[in-house]
Amino acid sequence: MSDAGGSADLGDAQNLERRLMASGLDRPEGDRCPICFDLVGLPMNKHSSINACCMKRVCDGCGMAAWQRGIYDRCPFCRTNVPNDNASHLAMIQKRVSKGDAAAIKVLGDGYCHGELGLAKNVPRAVELWTEAAELGSINAQFQLGLVYYTGEGVEEDKARGIRHWQQAAMRGDVQSRHGLGAVEHANGNHQLAVQHWMISAKMGYEDSLNCIQHMFKEGHATRAQYAEALLGYRDAVEETKSPQREEAKRLGLGLKDKAARIGRERRTLSVVSWSRGLERPVQYPQAVVTSSQRASHNSTTRIQAMKDRAVQSQVERQFTLRMGKVLKGLSAPMSTGGYVDVSEVPKITLKDSSEAFFEVCPTPDGDGM
Repeated sequence: MSDAGGSADLGDAQNLERRLMASGLDRPEGDRCPICFDLVGLPMNKHSSINACCMKRVCDGCGMAAWQRGIYDRCPFCRTNVPNDNASHLAMIQKRVSKGDAAAIKVLGDGYCHGELGLAKNVPRAVELWTEAAELGSINAQFQLGLVYYTGEGVEEDKARGIRHWQQAAMRGDVQSRHGLGAVEHANGNHQLAVQHWMISAKMGYEDSLNCIQHMFKEGHATRAQYAEALLGYRDAVEETKSPQREEAKRLGLGLKDKAARIGRERRTLSVVSWSRGLERPVQYPQAVVTSSQRASHNSTTRIQAMKDRAVQSQVERQFTLRMGKVLKGLSAPMSTGGYVDVSEVPKITLKDSSEAFFEVCPTPDGDGM
């Protein structure tokens, strides 16, 4: 009887593995901008924003196009006025929560997790909301639950449960969950399974997974053909997310978004701007899978704060006015602010050699990292 039970368990595990490798090979439709219908570049927090009015993720290119048409203080998608204080912003989110909006419920959970928008920090309450959002179909909430249960932050640690959440999200196309599964398999010494997971997420445009495959190639756990396939797939995925408007927005930089509101005589508080740029940022846990999305979320908030601090100087204000005027006239000169990885040169691996390299210490928002 025990042998029969063991065989059944092995069969179930093999079936799950087959489903994992055959499902979630493409990013979900929710990763597309609702205006231009193109996939948003990864990490999405770096290349798009969400407003509480409709919970739609609008890419930077369409956001820039809206500002060029004079839409400064309204949502580029639904044209609702953007709230200029935390209370109004929270009320807008809660209104959508009351209607069972999975995205809004997930975002409200983020608010409790980080203690933002006037909410007291309450990780257990955040987990409850993420669970509700996941049951309603939120892939992002599934990833978040996987992270909290795997690391045991705010809940009793349950790695198996965390992995199950990642598996469910990965089979629906979530790149962070797929990358996390690769990290788990690598930590367990299952190098070939790790490479298979990372191949999928790399070919969806996830840079961290490409870096890991490079590392595995150097260590002899991935073939030259696998690395070449991942590199070409990554390149194609990144190209698919590009457009002239997005490239223009990338050259202008994220900080101009906040300052563009001043042309319309509307100014947002830093907390609201930080919130809109960081709706999807994962919890800053003592120990977690470090991803590009986490780093980009924190860095974008830091850049916005720096831009606001410098804005009090009249010289910077005059420079911004000049630059924004050129933007509105379509005459802006390119400004080098970074952006997509140049895949013509293989990114340097930043991971340590041991399996612990994939589970690094995440600094707090006030720390030095990210």
